[in-house]
Amino acid sequence: MNHLINSSVGILTSSWNRCKYLESLYQSLLDQSYKNIYWIVVDDGSNDGTKEFMEKVLCEGLIKITYARFNRRVGKCRADNLMMDIANTDYVLWCDSDDYLKSHSIEKLLNEWNKIPEELEEKYLAVIGMCSDVYGNIQSSNSDSFRKIRCTWGELDKVYGMNGDMCILFKRKRIGQHRFPEVDLVMSESGFWSKFMPMQIICISEIMKIMCRETENRVSGSKKMEYTRGKAYAIAYADAPVFSSFSTKKKFLTSSKYHRYCIHGEIGIIERGVLFKSVKGFPYYLGLLFGSIQALKDMFQGRVVKTHKIFLKNKGIKPILKRND
Repeated sequence: MNHLINSSVGILTSSWNRCKYLESLYQSLLDQSYKNIYWIVVDDGSNDGTKEFMEKVLCEGLIKITYARFNRRVGKCRADNLMMDIANTDYVLWCDSDDYLKSHSIEKLLNEWNKIPEELEEKYLAVIGMCSDVYGNIQSSNSDSFRKIRCTWGELDKVYGMNGDMCILFKRKRIGQHRFPEVDLVMSESGFWSKFMPMQIICISEIMKIMCRETENRVSGSKKMEYTRGKAYAIAYADAPVFSSFSTKKKFLTSSKYHRYCIHGEIGIIERGVLFKSVKGFPYYLGLLFGSIQALKDMFQGRVVKTHKIFLKNKGIKPILKRND
């Protein structure tokens, strides 16, 4: 089955004060060997010239663009959900504003999808390539095992030990109406993708995306306790369904993190019990005690940033949309 004929690919990019990186991503999209692409950008309240840059490239008309701008920060979860609502393409590929694609990436990912037998295609979620930083260091964990394999999304980590950052081309209709919970400015993607664990994927042992690891406002790497409500929801979505299969130690550590995040995210003890849909047991309640102690320590050290309050304050803001297609 030839999926390449007229297949459209949506490149989904949310950006918060990363104007100086958008030029590299934009140029990489112009350089793609595969041309039927749409760039969907959500500006999460930037004040660094992002608006002016996006209006300029919209006017250039070199690729099809939809640009949605929020006047204040509403967070990546809402931005991702909006991009999925806007995308009316056959495939989607997330590319952060400080990343860019190699020139043949989309064509190569589509070519791999094109090799899937027609009778099996409904079982497949995505085709996955590798990522590196700007110095060529592989960002996909266990890169030695990152070879051309076919497995389920769940087996990728559990069986092959492959995780970390990847360049992933998804079939748009597989995602359907599944969306990120809008509870904080940021939520770990593991909570979103856990629903798709049984679906098949294909891995390619080739670098498809380049990532900048020196961005000033990166979400990962902060020593602050922020985005904690989002982190608590991610654990509830990703870990609770398989909690019973964990070792006692892993149950305790997972529960400790969960309760620690819940306290900072202002999720009450009854609500967090309902949210965490699993048989609890002794490690869960021991984790409640230890997580509470850790949370008190965080507060004493002044590490807590209640980002969910920013999200709730700005939740009612509507985006302004512009497009050139």
